[in-house]
Amino acid sequence: MDFLNIGMPELLVIALVGLLLFGPEDLLKAARTANGYLRSAQRMWREVASQLSTDLSMPPGKPEPDRSAMSKTPASEPTSPSDEPSHEETGYGP
Repeated sequence: MDFLNIGMPELLVIALVGLLLFGPEDLLKAARTANGYLRSAQRMWREVASQLSTDLSMPPGKPEPDRSAMSKTPASEPTSPSDEPSHEETGYGP
């Protein structure tokens, strides 16, 4: 058993030190808590890896423009300064 380059003798020493520091009941609680954190980290990593593989597997090309954020101006409002009526043309204004 070679987990993170820790062999069986090292694992036994770690377990013995943990047992001496925490006691049998608290050591089980700590192990359960650590297991929960590891499972949630694995779940998050799988989600990230899945999203990355989906994004990286998309073929390269021109992306579609996002038209949802474009503002819609009514036809009655001028869209550029050149579309605005000049005061000189109407005779009104300074």
